[in-house]
Amino acid sequence: MIDKIRIAYHEAGHAVVYEIFNKRFIFVSIKPDVLDWGRVRPDKRTMTMHKEIKLLIPNHPIYYRDVERCFKREQRINIMTQIYFAGMIAEDIYLKRRVFIKRREEHEDVLGLLKRALINPNEPNELKYYWKWLFERTKNILLKEDNWASVKALAEALLEKETLKYKEAIKIIWDAK
Repeated sequence: MIDKIRIAYHEAGHAVVYEIFNKRFIFVSIKPDVLDWGRVRPDKRTMTMHKEIKLLIPNHPIYYRDVERCFKREQRINIMTQIYFAGMIAEDIYLKRRVFIKRREEHEDVLGLLKRALINPNEPNELKYYWKWLFERTKNILLKEDNWASVKALAEALLEKETLKYKEAIKIIWDAK
């Protein structure tokens, strides 16, 4: 069984990046259920954005005709990918090492998102470098001193209370900065 501290940092990482990108959520929790050890529950608008992205045709380049619409779509994909990465990366930073055992569903969700933004889906290096770029970008966001302080404070609060509503979590995030 994975320990609660790791779960708290994992979920706190997701929640802090949600806030950084101004995406709302309903609650953040480390209370396990049948499917997950913890979760950040997106609000309706964020969930709709996520569902819209998943409906995009995989392996279909988004750069065609309407450049502005495609740019916004790619931006949404980047944000959702960084939110996914944030949990894994926060856990890695807390443990001071890479954690290679990742949730398979999260990994597949990230791959699915990124494949929807590729210009040339048949070019393996494009996916690899796009993945690396967003991963490093997310890591750098979380390693900023004030952001990491927010992750730590939120993780500690989750260990005490297990579930925090949006307003409670946001207050902790901002008070730590």
